[in-house]
Amino acid sequence: MFSSKYSRWNRGCFLSYTIYPDELFVTNLVMDYYLLRLVKKLCGGRAGVLASLGGAAFGALSYCMLILFPVSFPVNTLLAYVAINTIMVRFGCGLRTPGRLCGGIAGLYIAGFLMGGMLEVLKRFLGFAGTKDVLLAGTVCYLVYAAVLPRYREWRKKSRIRCRVRLQMEGQITEVNAFFDTGNSLYDPIAQKPVSIIQKGTLEKLCDADTMEKLQEFQRGKAEKEPALSFRRMHPHFLAYSSLGCSCGLLVAVTLDAMYLENENVQKVIHAPVIAFSGEDSSAFGDCQMILHPNLIDS
Repeated sequence: MFSSKYSRWNRGCFLSYTIYPDELFVTNLVMDYYLLRLVKKLCGGRAGVLASLGGAAFGALSYCMLILFPVSFPVNTLLAYVAINTIMVRFGCGLRTPGRLCGGIAGLYIAGFLMGGMLEVLKRFLGFAGTKDVLLAGTVCYLVYAAVLPRYREWRKKSRIRCRVRLQMEGQITEVNAFFDTGNSLYDPIAQKPVSIIQKGTLEKLCDADTMEKLQEFQRGKAEKEPALSFRRMHPHFLAYSSLGCSCGLLVAVTLDAMYLENENVQKVIHAPVIAFSGEDSSAFGDCQMILHPNLIDS
């Protein structure tokens, strides 16, 4: 660690400060990185970890240069609050359009103000040394999280067994991308079969408009006393389920004529498969349109 003396004239006397540029740089690097990642998340930026780290390094280095080599007050203000922050947000958050860039700069100011207040509270209760320990521990936890989470997502993605599925109902056939999910444990106690989950938009391709309208009315609890034959052939009924964020919900389960599964390891035909759908398509589908029950592999 090295230091630099900085003096200025104030009220008839010289005030002298000892500045440690390396410590100043590291502190600003860490805080700027957190701020840029937060603003990137809030404003929907596309910058990666390295881009945010580069923007934070630029901001920290520029701030150190302004402290060690001070310029006139107007120029200092212009550089510190306009030029440097704009470059940091532009490249550290990946915001390009003028509107989003202005929103990102405003978000950086607000987040910096809130974080500064948080640090002052920590210093008051923990002291300077305690605050440094908290920041160090938080940085280590964040780096571990940032390193492990992408690997976990990649592992989850590769662990899914994908296949091509053809669904058939009364002469209508549609093809979808699907994957076997070990987290899908839905089982139909009426048909005594495992249940797969499908997007409602995909089911609309198998049913005519009248049948789909009747299914939606059934979902809202407005079933007819004597429905059409095509509606009755699907044997619609409610199926209770629970998932992350929903302790108890209801799906509409229907029975199709046939389901054809095909990939490198699986080639089979399942007659009268039971599938279920909800009112809204979930993000759990990812880039697929159907979530298969894992027991269908060995059934």
